[in-house]
Amino acid sequence: MRTISFRSLAGSLLTLTLLGSTVAYATVSAPTTPDDQSGRVQAGLTLTSLPSNVNPSLAMARQITGTPTALNHYLGKLTVCDPARKAKYATTPIPCYFGDTRATKTAVLFGDSSTFAWTTALNDQLKKGHIRLALFEFSGCPSPDVTSTPTYFSRSWRSCNTWHKALAKATAKLHPFVVMSSSAAYETSSADTAWIQGYVKAFNDLAPSRTTTRILLGTSPWFVQPVPACIAAHVTSLANCTLHYTSGSQYGLALTRDVTIANLAGATLVPTVGWLCYQNACPVVIDNSMVYRDGDHIFESYATHIGRLVASELAKAGLH
Repeated sequence: MRTISFRSLAGSLLTLTLLGSTVAYATVSAPTTPDDQSGRVQAGLTLTSLPSNVNPSLAMARQITGTPTALNHYLGKLTVCDPARKAKYATTPIPCYFGDTRATKTAVLFGDSSTFAWTTALNDQLKKGHIRLALFEFSGCPSPDVTSTPTYFSRSWRSCNTWHKALAKATAKLHPFVVMSSSAAYETSSADTAWIQGYVKAFNDLAPSRTTTRILLGTSPWFVQPVPACIAAHVTSLANCTLHYTSGSQYGLALTRDVTIANLAGATLVPTVGWLCYQNACPVVIDNSMVYRDGDHIFESYATHIGRLVASELAKAGLH
C-alpha cells in the first residue's frame, strides 16, 4: 500500500421504501436511455425555483442528515455492516446483501459511502435478474487500497487500513462473477500515483481471477457545501447551487483519474457524469427530485429513480 493525504466532504407514483424510511416519489417517469437522461439533466439546469412537489421535500432532506441518529435511521440495515459504525467489521468484513439475496450468483461492490446510492439504484433490477449484490462499504474510508493517515480521518484511519487488508479474504468466499467499486471525489490530482496504484491493487486483490469482471463506477460530483442547505438559501434561484466544473477542478480531475484507473486495472469504466451533469454543469434538482443529500452523496431516492438506466449501463459492462 502507498501513503497519501487527502480530504473529502464527507410516469407513475412510486413509493420507495428505503431501508429505514419511506419516501414518496414525484409523478415522473423513469429515464430509459442515456439520451433521455441527458435531456432531463438539461431541463434541470433551466429550473429557477424549487418545485412544490420536489422529492424528498426540503424539510425532509434536511431532517434526514440533521443528526447522526437521523442519518443512521435513514440508512437502516446498512449501519449493521459498515465498519464506521460497527468497528469489529474492519477486522472481519461482512457484506450487506441486496438484490436477490437468495441467489447464488453474486456480485461484489466495495468502497466508501458513495457505494450505497448505486446499491439502491440496482436493487430492484438485480432482484429481477436473480443476482445477489454483496456490498462492502466503509464510510469515510477511501475505496482504493492506499494507506490512510490521521490527518483527515482521525477516528477511522487505522480501521480503514485494517479493512483493506482483510477485504480480499472476505470477498473470495463469495466467488463473485463481478467486482465493482465507486469512490467519492477526494482531493487528489488526476496523476496521483498512490491513489491510482491503490485502486489497481484493490481490484487485483479482490478480483484475482481473469474470469471475474471488473467495473469502475465513475466518480460523482462534489459540492462545496451541503446541497439542501444551499437550496434552502436559494429556493427561487437554484442556479446558484449548480456545480460548474472544469478539467482542472477537483471533479474534473477525478473524471480524468477514473479513465486512468480503469485502463490500468483492466476494469470497464461506467461513467456516471452523464446521469448527473451536462456540459460541465450539474443541477441539484432533476425530474422534480433532489439529487444530493449533502455535499457528495446522491440521494438514494434519486438513484432508485434512475435505477433502470444504471442497471442497463452496468449490464453492458458485464453485470448480467
